[in-house]
Amino acid sequence: MEKWFVSMKKADFTQIAEKYQIGIPGKVYLDRFRFDPRLTKLLRKSGFLRVVGFRKYKRGKKLFKEPLYDAFQYEKMNSEQLDPELEKAKKLLIEMLKKSNIR
Repeated sequence: MEKWFVSMKKADFTQIAEKYQIGIPGKVYLDRFRFDPRLTKLLRKSGFLRVVGFRKYKRGKKLFKEPLYDAFQYEKMNSEQLDPELEKAKKLLIEMLKKSNIR
């Protein structure tokens, strides 16, 4: 009778994602949680969203860089965890808009 063994190799997927720049674009957050792209940028600057790399693309003759966010963080995230951070980011965004008088 043959014996089968399952060998489990553990890996640090966060480091792999950073090394090979595997991530998800900000549009995925916009589709799932329905908030403004400026809020995504503020959450990134506050350290709540982790950037693992950048995706480069061309639109016309201009070259753009889009941040790629940690896919594992996204998978674990739920709206209860995101709500307090969103409230802080919304307040910052409102303050910035009042200072610049842009509506």
